[in-house]
Amino acid sequence: MSTPRILFDRSAFHGSHFDHLQNSSLIRLVQANKLRVFHTPIFIEETIRMRLNEKLHQTLRDQFPFIQAICNGGWFVDRSTLWDRELVQHLCEKTNPVMSPQRQRSHEARVSRFAIEGETDHFSFADAVRDHERNYGLAAEMRKTFVHMREDAANRAKAKGIAISLGNANFERVMGRERESYLWEVVG
Repeated sequence: MSTPRILFDRSAFHGSHFDHLQNSSLIRLVQANKLRVFHTPIFIEETIRMRLNEKLHQTLRDQFPFIQAICNGGWFVDRSTLWDRELVQHLCEKTNPVMSPQRQRSHEARVSRFAIEGETDHFSFADAVRDHERNYGLAAEMRKTFVHMREDAANRAKAKGIAISLGNANFERVMGRERESYLWEVVG
C-alpha cells in the first residue's frame, strides 16, 4: 500500500484547528513516514503573508516550526517552473513537481529568517506580494492559456503514442464524476 499524501489548506492552521493538528498524531505519523505531507506554493505564500500583518506575526512564529516539521514530502515548485519544464523544455514524463531537497532547504531558511526573525535584507517578500497582487488578473489569463497549452501538449503526445501519467486529467471533470467515492475514501 502506498503512503497517504496530504496537502494542507491554510485554514487547517486557523485558531483551534492548529491546536488540534499540533496535538494530534500527525507529527508522529510524519516522522514514521506513514504519511507524506507536501506544501504548495499557495500554502507557503499564504503562510508568509501572515508576516505582513503585525497581528498575525506571532502566530506565524508559533506555527512555522511545526509547518516545517510536518513537511516530509517536499515543497511543490511554482506553477511557472512546472509549466516551463513541461511545455518549454518538453519534460512532461520526467518533470518532478517537488523542489530538490537543497532548493527546499534554501527556501525554508530564507522564509524562516523572514517569518521568524523578521529579516528583510535579502528577501523582499512584501515587494513580491505587491507585484503579485498587481498582476493577479494577468496571472489568471495566463493560467487559462497554459492549461490550454498543456492539454494541447498532452494530446500531441497521446497522438504520438507517448503515455503521460495524468497529463491531460482535468480535475473538475474527474471530481465531478468521482467526488462522492473520493470523499468517502478519504473521510470514511
